[in-house]
Amino acid sequence: GKFDVFRRKITDLLFSVKVPQPPYTQDSQWRNIGEMESKGWEFEIGGDIIRNKNFTWTTNLNLSHTSGKILTLYGDNTYINGNGFPAPGSPGDASRIEAGAEIGSFYIWKFAGFDDNGEFLLYNKDGEVIPAAKKDQGDKQYIGNYTPSLIVGWNHTFQYKNFDLGINMRSWIDFDVYNTIDMYYGIQGRGNINVLKDAYGKYNHIKGEKQICDYYLQDGTFLKIDAITLGYTLDAKKLTNNMVERIRIYGTVGNVCTFTGYNGMNPEVNVTGWDRGTEKFWEIYPMARTYTLGMQFNF
Repeated sequence: GKFDVFRRKITDLLFSVKVPQPPYTQDSQWRNIGEMESKGWEFEIGGDIIRNKNFTWTTNLNLSHTSGKILTLYGDNTYINGNGFPAPGSPGDASRIEAGAEIGSFYIWKFAGFDDNGEFLLYNKDGEVIPAAKKDQGDKQYIGNYTPSLIVGWNHTFQYKNFDLGINMRSWIDFDVYNTIDMYYGIQGRGNINVLKDAYGKYNHIKGEKQICDYYLQDGTFLKIDAITLGYTLDAKKLTNNMVERIRIYGTVGNVCTFTGYNGMNPEVNVTGWDRGTEKFWEIYPMARTYTLGMQFNF
């Protein structure tokens, strides 16, 4: 096994920033404007759990954790918004980076409940409950984080005589996903579009306009069985007059199943970057289960 720890400070971050016209011919310019810090650890252990004449069980476990923080941008009280939504609100952003911000945090309004008419209630910057119609950008808060606290990879290989079985599993633990599917299709009467069945069941109480708030943040923790492979190896020397030593016949099922409490399409959202963590309904495509049959020849 092994254990690694890292801490890295990055300077001269490259961002596109707004600049005045004139003197500049364009309204934005790429500049090296900031610093950030990333740190984390990785632990790996593996070996043969059982090894005898006819049976072998080999396993490998990998655990990792990373986090990042913005140290400076290009001046006091400067920030960059991102993770934009087509509606509601202008700007309809769910992420912000500024000095002191944790990478992966959502910058959204804090949900406070619903009023008697099914309209959203939110908390303002002073912690007071207000109707969503009275909110402003200054009432947003850093809430949740889409960076998994722990990423796990766990692989197993079993071998009994000429048979072999491989199982590959992955897990992301303790992270948030912003579910835009429920947000856009879980409210009745929001235009001439089809909606989820939950709009008339689980979310039947919502009558007002959707809001970019933590009501739609969900725990994305999942365990995925990525692949299961079953194979059989036979001695082919006699069959091929010593031209081929061994032939392995195998079958693989990919994207076997996912165990999660998340009720969107797929909890494994993009977490690379500072404005991710959102299962955007305009970018998703259902994942397919795959079946593969194959043969391997050893000469």
